Order: sequence, then C-alpha cells, then structure tokens
Amino acid sequence: MAHIKILEEPFSRIELGEGRDYGIGFSLIKKVGNNKYQPLIPLSACKDYLNDIVHSEEYNSVHGCVYGFEYSHSNYFEKDNKHGYLMVAPVHYNNGEEWSKYGEAERWFFGNKTGILKVLRYFEDRLGLKRTEIFETTNYDGDKVFMFKFDRFWMKETILISLYTLLIRYYFNYTDKNISRKRLVEHKPFIDEDLYTFGEATRTNVIYNFKKLVYLKTKNYSVAQNFDRIHQVHNHGIVKGMSYLMENEEFNKN
Repeated sequence: MAHIKILEEPFSRIELGEGRDYGIGFSLIKKVGNNKYQPLIPLSACKDYLNDIVHSEEYNSVHGCVYGFEYSHSNYFEKDNKHGYLMVAPVHYNNGEEWSKYGEAERWFFGNKTGILKVLRYFEDRLGLKRTEIFETTNYDGDKVFMFKFDRFWMKETILISLYTLLIRYYFNYTDKNISRKRLVEHKPFIDEDLYTFGEATRTNVIYNFKKLVYLKTKNYSVAQNFDRIHQVHNHGIVKGMSYLMENEEFNKN
C-alpha cells in the first residue's frame, strides 16, 4: 500500500470521560481519499466510544452526548463499502500521567503483528470473513500507529466491533505457534485488568460460541434491543451481548 496519511483528530482526548483511560487506544478512521483517513474520535483507551459510531452508521436512530463524545452519521462507507479501518496504538493515562508499562506495551504491540493477526484470522476464517490487514504508519502528530483494515461485518453491530477490538487488546501479546480454543481461554493478557473485564467464564462463552455470530450477517441485533438512549448503545459490548444472545433460541440453532 502507498503511503497512508492519517489526518488530525477532531478534538483533544482530554475532553473524553473515559471508563478505561490507559492501555491500548482505538480510533475508527474513515477513508476520505486515496490512502487518506480521517479519525472520527481521538485515540482512546475506552473502546465503548466505537459502539456509538458503529450504531449511528448502521441505524442512525439514537443520538446524544455520552461521556464527552457526540457523534452524527457521516456516511462512513462512502469511499469503501466493504471495509472498516482502525487506528490503534498504546496510550498513556488520559490525565497526562505516564503509564508505567507503556514502553513495554509498545514493544509488544508493534513487535507482534504476526501474533495479533493469528488471533484475528482464527475468528475471521471461521466466520467466513475477509482477513484483517495491518499497516504500520504514523498519526497526524507523527507517532507510530497500526492501521487495521478489516471486514465490514465487524461494524454491523456494537457487540461485533466490541469483540474485534477486545481481541486486539487481550491478545496483542499472543505468541504461541499454535492456536486453539483452549489456548485462547488460558492466555494471560498483557494488561492485568483485562483478566477481570474479560473473565474466564465470559471468555470461554465467547470463544466456544463465537461461530454462531454468523447469525448476525442476516439479523439486525440492535433492533431487538430497542435502544432509546445513547448510554444504552455505549455500554452494550460483547460481554453483555453474548449473554443476551445465548438466551436466544434462534441464535443457538446456528
């Protein structure tokens, strides 16, 4: 791919009231020209903001400001209707304090593209999706970032973008030569907090049942949720979503 140009973020990260305020930062970026991409939100360690963008682009039904962020439908897929794009990199604390493990996280994250792709493609191959590509580039300020180019399916629902980004954050230090459900369940993430946010019971549920997510290729999950407030959208990630789906008889037939 030719030189990738990532434009300036729309506002300062300090304006966000992040729930997770350190670790791996994510920003959905929109393709606006040949190898030119516009961030829709500052690089943020709180990936729930991506739920707001994804829901708006798919349904455009619930609006409002949530924890310092308000998003309006922007016709995200105008230039590429088959892929989504993410800018991802380790970040310090939102208040300006340095994360003590930042340097080590950078070495792991940028040095383990193979491991990250191995995990993502394990899921993508079994869901029948186009495989993720990762490109090393810089953001507007010249800092090194990865750009992820991925199948549009992951942007169909809040729970899907939540799972995709959780896989990146939880497994960016995955180095096993082989991959299996057992190894994925037993893996210890770089960020200790993720052992609790993606606990063993939930992790097992997701890893052993994720292939049923093909159900969402033809179903509108969020319609069933009947979201009427932006905070419901913001907080509805893969953990909450899988619990709901496992009680759905039609989902469990897959």
